[in-house]
Amino acid sequence: MKSAKRKAKSGSLATRPVSLPDAAPGARPAREHAAGTANRSKKPRWRWTQRRLVAVLVGASLLLGGGYAIYRGQTDLETRRLAQLPVPELEKLALRYPNDAEVLFRYATALQQSDGHNDAVGVFARVVQLDSRHLPAYLGLARSQGAIGNLAEAETAYKKVQELDPRNHEARSALANLYYVNGETASAAREMEAALKVRPKDAGGWFTLGHLYGDLLQVDRSAEAFQHVTRLAPQRPDGWRALGRVHWHQGRLAEAESTLKRALALRPGDARTLLWLAQIYLRLPETLENRRRAEETLRAAASAGPRPLPEAQLELGRFLVRQDRLAHAESYLREALRHQPDLEPAQEELGRLLVRTGRKAEGEALLQRARQAATKRRRLQALEAAVRKTPKDAKVLLELARLYREHHNHPAAMRAYRLYLTERPEDEKTVEEMVAFRKEVLPQPPPARTPPPGPGEELFGEGGHNHDHAHEHGPGESHDH
Repeated sequence: MKSAKRKAKSGSLATRPVSLPDAAPGARPAREHAAGTANRSKKPRWRWTQRRLVAVLVGASLLLGGGYAIYRGQTDLETRRLAQLPVPELEKLALRYPNDAEVLFRYATALQQSDGHNDAVGVFARVVQLDSRHLPAYLGLARSQGAIGNLAEAETAYKKVQELDPRNHEARSALANLYYVNGETASAAREMEAALKVRPKDAGGWFTLGHLYGDLLQVDRSAEAFQHVTRLAPQRPDGWRALGRVHWHQGRLAEAESTLKRALALRPGDARTLLWLAQIYLRLPETLENRRRAEETLRAAASAGPRPLPEAQLELGRFLVRQDRLAHAESYLREALRHQPDLEPAQEELGRLLVRTGRKAEGEALLQRARQAATKRRRLQALEAAVRKTPKDAKVLLELARLYREHHNHPAAMRAYRLYLTERPEDEKTVEEMVAFRKEVLPQPPPARTPPPGPGEELFGEGGHNHDHAHEHGPGESHDH
């Protein structure tokens, strides 16, 4: 009995019955389990093979991904290197690789940035011929076509961008600018409205649209647009100032005052904001307190900043004339003319004052200058109307460029010069005149930008055609520029 027990104890695990108290009913005995394990060990190791295959595939994908990342990195580096090359080097590359759209695009962009718009048009056209979906090239083509006066071709290029990318904000904003330059303010407003549907939180777009509505005398819509600006960019003082001006035109003087004070809190001592605030006090009932506030604000506006604002000095001079303080009024009117000799209302106001105080000869001479300035202003308006009807009249364009120069409207003068030279490229004397003027108003060339300007950069807000100054005129202020 004992030997049987010892024999059972010394037997192998496979021969011993195993009792598992907690095993589920119907569980296999250990002998069957061991036999199944032995049989499985004889089958192919498919699981191990599968793991190795997966590992190989993952490694290959990582290797390919890394290679693609390196390729993209090299491509980006190459693009940045091209953008830094000067025009002559890019020209050599363009001649060497006449079918490389990227090289040609960088060359055209460099030409555009150096005012070589005529040459840039041809190169951009080649890029879109090679790649019919190259949106930046279409934008560049449109920009250069507009710069040389081919407004219809520029419009076509911008509309091609819209066809390829209906939500392209830059194309719509630039097309709005093109319409505005061409005198089509209503079309410009429609394009800006479409651009803002694509990007409704663009404060700069609303700022531009507010001024366009102002040009169209849609004062309520202008106010609504500027309210969008103040909501989207509450730290932008020009938005508050523009809204205050519109409230002034609406006759909502209390709201105008609070809004302009908000602008002054963001930009203390701003001369134009102070000037509009003074206009509010001048429009209120004439009490001693309102006169005091008006004079204080006008004096602050006339002396604000490193360079005094001639319009503020003019308004202070007018205010002092009405108060019969003629000596002080004369000094401010002369200061206004010292800073801006062609300020027609200041010439007229000072001329009348001099005649009134017995200095008839000097006064009559100033009044004559004022009449001549008024004649030039009317001539400028007539030329602008003529250019809208016949945009390629070279004689009118040259006269318009020179009149814009006299009125210190430098962007418009440069545009008119370029349009003229498109029609008369052989006129070397005018080329020299334009180059000298460009050096006078823009001593250094603009910094290179790659890629081309972003959405809205060329619009007529803070950058190009400065609405913020062009529409500042209050009652009796100068409308010459």
